[in-house]
Amino acid sequence: MKRIITRSGVFASALLGALSVAQAQESPTPGRSTEAFQDWSVECSKVQEAAKAEGGEQQTDDAAAKKPEEKRICEAVQVYRNNKTGNEIARVAFAYAKGEGDKEATLKAGLRVIVDVSFKNQPKLVDGETTLMEGAFTRCAATYCFAEFTIGKDGTKPLEDAQKAALQFPISSGRVISIGVSPKGLADALKVLEGRNK
Repeated sequence: MKRIITRSGVFASALLGALSVAQAQESPTPGRSTEAFQDWSVECSKVQEAAKAEGGEQQTDDAAAKKPEEKRICEAVQVYRNNKTGNEIARVAFAYAKGEGDKEATLKAGLRVIVDVSFKNQPKLVDGETTLMEGAFTRCAATYCFAEFTIGKDGTKPLEDAQKAALQFPISSGRVISIGVSPKGLADALKVLEGRNK
């Protein structure tokens, strides 16, 4: 499989519900930026959030009339496409996001993959026979399903140092698809991503 960078966020659409998965083929706009770091890239998108009434009350006409606030969502991503069809198969992304119970945004790892998946098993990132991160599918929308990986106590270092890194996920036929993951540029992309989060 060859790696090609496209635009559309895993966390922006899966966790924040703000971007449409149909945006994958859009051209860059002033609200989007992409920086390449070897086989990884940092993609940032501006997302509009609906205005809210003060004090947590139900939205009023005044609040509704306010211009929606913009929030920048940045992700470090690697994208995988089918060589024959050119269609995206999957993308792995890292982003700083707030999970349930989080007071501050923490680094999270996610996956967006074509819908032909099996929920009987879960995706994982491996280095040869060693599991680096285990994932869990969370939902499907349109032509994609989303999963979130658990980042262990060693953080992303095992993936950065991996010699035979691969993304593995089950499909509906029962087969497990394995796609090579390149760690080249991941460390640099994550450093930039951390800066974007500040």
